[in-house]
This record gives sequence, C-alpha cells and structure tokens, in this order.
Amino acid sequence: MDAGNLKHVKCMPSDQYKDCDPKFHDLAGGEADIFDTTVGAYSVSISYITDTILHGRGNDLSAAKSKYVIKKLLSNNFKSSGITNTQYTNVLKRIGAL
Repeated sequence: MDAGNLKHVKCMPSDQYKDCDPKFHDLAGGEADIFDTTVGAYSVSISYITDTILHGRGNDLSAAKSKYVIKKLLSNNFKSSGITNTQYTNVLKRIGAL
C-alpha cells in the first residue's frame, strides 16, 4: 500500500511493530480523501480491505481473515494518540466485527 514506507513513522521502541501512522483517517467514513497527503498507508490499507469485505472483490483473504487484519492494524499500527475509540468502533461496526 505504501512502497518504501514513505508515509509510515517509527513507533516507540517497545512496540511490537516497527512502523505506524501518526493519525488514523477513516476514509470509508468520509474523514479524508485518499489523495490527502496527510493520510497514511495503514489508513489506506484499512479502507481497501474494508471495501473488499463490503463489496466482495479483489481480496485473497477470507472475510474472517480480513476482519482480523483490520483489527490488528487498528490496534497496533497507529500511535496511541492517533486513533479514537469512536473511530475504532465505527470501523468494526462497518465491517460487521462488533
């Protein structure tokens, strides 16, 4: 989703993952446009996987695996202040994971 990790930033050294985005943008919820330069690669990834769950095309993952990947990205790939509980809940409701 982001060749060369140009939009990723380093998370804290104690984090499980090496890269994260500073802020989550719920593209499917209309919070930003995909061409906005502040939108990070993980937000784009979540939007893409959400689209494939809702519209059933272009994804090699099962719906259950897609939901798992989205939950993992939401939980682990944004700085702690970069995603709100409302955003997290809205995404999970949208994909039927709540």
